[in-house]
Amino acid sequence: MPLEVRELTHEEWPLWEKLVAISPQRSIFVERWWMDTITQGGVRILGCFQGKRLVAGLPIWPCRRLGVSYLRHPPFTRWWGPVLLPPNGKYSTQLSLEINILYAFAEALDASWPETTLSFHPSLTNWLAFYWHCFSQTISYTYRIPNWDSFITENSSWQNLLHQSLHRYRREGLRVCEDMDPLQISDLPHVTPSTPAMGYSSDERQIWAALVQELQTHHCVHTVGVVNREGSIQTLSAMVWDQWSAYCLFSGADTARRYSESLALRISYECDLARTLAPAYYFEASTEASHGDLFRLFGGQLTPQHQMTCHRSLRLNLLRHIEQQCHRNRYLQPAIELPVTIDTTISVHVSDLVSV
Repeated sequence: MPLEVRELTHEEWPLWEKLVAISPQRSIFVERWWMDTITQGGVRILGCFQGKRLVAGLPIWPCRRLGVSYLRHPPFTRWWGPVLLPPNGKYSTQLSLEINILYAFAEALDASWPETTLSFHPSLTNWLAFYWHCFSQTISYTYRIPNWDSFITENSSWQNLLHQSLHRYRREGLRVCEDMDPLQISDLPHVTPSTPAMGYSSDERQIWAALVQELQTHHCVHTVGVVNREGSIQTLSAMVWDQWSAYCLFSGADTARRYSESLALRISYECDLARTLAPAYYFEASTEASHGDLFRLFGGQLTPQHQMTCHRSLRLNLLRHIEQQCHRNRYLQPAIELPVTIDTTISVHVSDLVSV
């Protein structure tokens, strides 16, 4: 039976909710209230139908920049890729169906948006259909504890090490504080983004404030902070969870204050807390080497996730290059400042040079 990809109507949203409840790609990030909050009501769902049956769905967030329509990956969201029904039947049959579904999605995206960014759930490793449609693929990594029961069995001394480290750090003047105001994270000098697309702009601060209110309404957010003797926050993180997993969403820190010790204390406490909330746990999405060392020390398993991108807009590619250069130059200080003469006789507009 042929597949049809179309946008779900509001009356068909219950079909999406039933799909999310049983899909291997289920998570808090594809719950309707989460998607509505982070996109400020702009989320849409592409549904893949086999007859009248919804076999897969893909949330999208259409935006515009420089007059170009593109699909943005939302902030504070680990993954937002396709959500499929669980496999049922022979491997070859299910693989063929999965490839056909992903091909239908890639074809729909390729035909409508010149700029697309998707982050697949770690359980979805098949991106072949997107390769056929000239999408670029990048692998990022996270760390997770997939099952607390097996983890504790394999790491029988973990609890003792946890209590020893908590006792030692308390003697050194560090203490853990829970249920602090999540909005304080943005006040810290160093903020770890939850996704590669997150830059923590003023718009993202507003989205975070709105998301905190929703998380508190659903009773699924918890903060863990470490303060010193003077009461100054050294590191603070926000953890969210659903019935399937807990996630360290993102964190902030004062890097001028014994950061490594406070970070180790915070992570150990988060692990102890996470195992009471959900059967699995994802550490924060950080690419810093020191973080990875700690995640492995606390039993985190390296877990790849695939990101699909399509950048076919010359206008946005030029803007992206300019922004990257400006960001890089912010951290480069010239050894000798030389006088610069600017020729103002030439005026060039981006729209005159490039087109979509």
